[in-house]
Amino acid sequence: MIEVFVGLFGKMLLRAAVGSLIGAVFLRAAAEWVAKKDVPYGTAYGLYFVNHLIIGTLVIIGGLFLGALSAALDWDPGMGVLLAIILPVSLGLGLPAAAGVISMGLSLKYGRAILVTLVTYGLALAIFGTIYVLVMLVMD
Repeated sequence: MIEVFVGLFGKMLLRAAVGSLIGAVFLRAAAEWVAKKDVPYGTAYGLYFVNHLIIGTLVIIGGLFLGALSAALDWDPGMGVLLAIILPVSLGLGLPAAAGVISMGLSLKYGRAILVTLVTYGLALAIFGTIYVLVMLVMD
């Protein structure tokens, strides 16, 4: 069990390091747009990296918890059902935590930091969602 957790955490660190390269750009844009703050790239990278670790840890803990629960109950819901449970819960807990990190890191009021966080995720979703749809259209 420990090996699984260590493997998942190692992959999460790699995803956080690589994903934060792009996420920092979104965070800088959101901070400029919402809070009118020019955030240096290094600061944005560090904040996004910490946020990625927080949400990734919540996803891993939720997955381990649901995996243990489904094994104890002899329940095989499938990956789709598990993700439908894990992702909203981890984002519901992770979003306020991420806003807290941004609030402290950028010296923003918490409400403004929530807006920056939502805009950051919205930008990422819009851009990567558009890319995904275009790739699916080309592949079809």
